[in-house]
Amino acid sequence: MNTAPRILGNHAKFFPNGRAFTLPAPGTADVDNLPGDTDPAWTDLGILSEVTVEPKIEERPVWAPSPGRLRKKKVLETKDELTITLRCEELSKLGIQAVFRTEEIVTGTDTYKPLGGKTLEGWLLYTVYDQDDALFLTTRVWCRLKANGPITAGDDIARIEYVADVLDNDLNEIEKPVET
Repeated sequence: MNTAPRILGNHAKFFPNGRAFTLPAPGTADVDNLPGDTDPAWTDLGILSEVTVEPKIEERPVWAPSPGRLRKKKVLETKDELTITLRCEELSKLGIQAVFRTEEIVTGTDTYKPLGGKTLEGWLLYTVYDQDDALFLTTRVWCRLKANGPITAGDDIARIEYVADVLDNDLNEIEKPVET
């Protein structure tokens, strides 16, 4: 892949654990079953003004005398973490569910109990396009999706920020970035 300056447009959809899907074949989303990218049951997170992908690694240095003073000889990586923070300029049922921690908000149910649900787990489909509208990157990860901070209501756009804590899963994948 060639290096080049890029402006990236971000898109994200979420598919909660336990929701039925029809593509690529009928099934129910869970840690072992990833819905197809074009399945109509994905929940679009809306307009994303900013996305931050942050890896974190916990490390343990190995020190050895050389000859008497200790010098760093190696660094062992003991823990890996990846978080994706998504700043959304639109508010949806999913946002209300995440902030108030209700059960899934569905058609036909009028009331929900605040703090009656749990942090969302499911699949995040994160796609990135460059300034030429070319697909640059596609990521599919099993994660915990939670609201990061408050929803502020006032004379500006109601925004919500989600944090996806990526959980280890053999089905997690990033498609090779597009060559330019």
